[in-house]
Amino acid sequence: MEFSVNHIDDEVTKLSQKDTAFIKYPGSICDIDTLKNLLKLDFKILLHGIAPSSGSLLDPTLLINFEEFSKIIKQTNQRWLSFHFDYRTSYNQPDYIPTLESNLKIIRNKFPNTEIIIENLPPLGDIELWSTDSKLVNTIANKYNLKLLLDTAHAIVAADRFGISYEEYISNLDLDKVVEIHFSGTAYKNGILTDSHTAGSDKEFELLEYTIKKCPNLRMVTFEYIPKIKHTNLATVGGVTGEFTTEQLYAEQQEQLDKIKAICKKLNR
Repeated sequence: MEFSVNHIDDEVTKLSQKDTAFIKYPGSICDIDTLKNLLKLDFKILLHGIAPSSGSLLDPTLLINFEEFSKIIKQTNQRWLSFHFDYRTSYNQPDYIPTLESNLKIIRNKFPNTEIIIENLPPLGDIELWSTDSKLVNTIANKYNLKLLLDTAHAIVAADRFGISYEEYISNLDLDKVVEIHFSGTAYKNGILTDSHTAGSDKEFELLEYTIKKCPNLRMVTFEYIPKIKHTNLATVGGVTGEFTTEQLYAEQQEQLDKIKAICKKLNR
């Protein structure tokens, strides 16, 4: 099993051990220049989406920066290319299929031997509820020969919104197709359960273990940890919100990563 953790900020590169885990680079919230600086430091990089973009295969603007980004994909020898499966009302297109097929065609023409995986999304903001339906995600994956990225926090939030159990929600996915898991904590914001991208609770770790057992072809577990709230410079560490140093953020990130590794070791994965 391989592991990755979210890039927290530039300062964390002074602390990270280059041989322990990939640094996951989320294109939807980061920029190419910062990514290039990381590459100069010789870190193992796991790309997610295309910087800068929504990261969704259903977004007609997804590939605006694809030519420049494709050079980084080749340079980092990506195991797969992962994208969101969400359809925002701002796309203003009643039929998402032409966009999906166009994006897939361009990506596959450029990288014919690289797997493409799609991630289940939670119902949040203007993301349409239908695109979070695990049955639909599964149908699209099967129709277009895609693998799956199972985000446990997204699944918890979606299951809560649909009024079903987490186990039922993921049972509608072809779990044999899951090659990567995203893990993070959830929290209530204004009375609504959300993916908080903070440390996981004991229950969430139990669900992670359950999920790993159900995914026989799983190759990577990623801890999605983005505790900083940029506009306030606050973070949530150990359930407490306040100002924390990069060292404190990194310490909690690594503690959570160690728990994930321990689960995989326990399961002989």
